[in-house]
Amino acid sequence: MDDKTEEEEQTDDEKEDKQHAEFVRMADQSLDRFRDTHSEPQQQFIVDAFVETGEIPTGEAFGIEEVEAAVVETAFT
Repeated sequence: MDDKTEEEEQTDDEKEDKQHAEFVRMADQSLDRFRDTHSEPQQQFIVDAFVETGEIPTGEAFGIEEVEAAVVETAFT
């Protein structure tokens, strides 16, 4: 009888895939919230800023928390 747990039996690749899938799920939630709370022009402004700078603008003025931006960047890089 094998006493290893399911987590112990996962390969490093499987663990990485599972972690990445969780980041994508969290990023999708953040993006859904972003779409619900920002108008089309606001969304376009933030997208343009990202394209120009390579960073998602964060802070109260943009309505985006740093942790949300980090999750989205991690999930899609």
